[in-house]
Amino acid sequence: MLHRRWTRPRAQVSFWTFLAVGIVLLGGLAVWIEFYRYAFIPPVAGADPDLHPLQLALATAGLAVAGPAAMQLLYSRDKLCIVAAIILFTVVMIFAMYLMVFGEAHETGTLVGGLICLVPAILAWVLANGEDDIFQDEVRDDASTGGNPMRPLGRPAANVKV
Repeated sequence: MLHRRWTRPRAQVSFWTFLAVGIVLLGGLAVWIEFYRYAFIPPVAGADPDLHPLQLALATAGLAVAGPAAMQLLYSRDKLCIVAAIILFTVVMIFAMYLMVFGEAHETGTLVGGLICLVPAILAWVLANGEDDIFQDEVRDDASTGGNPMRPLGRPAANVKV
């Protein structure tokens, strides 16, 4: 089951586009905004740059991606997916707590920790949605959202009078 979740989206442009735009770009929008503010907007004269907003954005972005993905995996029927969900969410929770508790003493270490926190969060999302039909490029003939318009229609109902 886990192997299919990793290999099925390999050549699916829709899946990787949604991952890049929806999860990394827009899902991490707070991280991108706080990183821009930290890197390019100078602090007030005489003040040190404040890393706390960036640390908070990294911690919450990791949890916001990993939490729903872990819940999706928990509702699957595969026991290996359930175990993977618990492990991945625990790892992300530990990194998020590290960011909040030790953020003051180790500012650059928490930035690296926050980025490391995002990696298992994104992996959890890939595992949770890798097999989902909505992210696949191929369309089933009987898909409720359209399907193939060139397929032959079924036989007409026998008892229907026109």
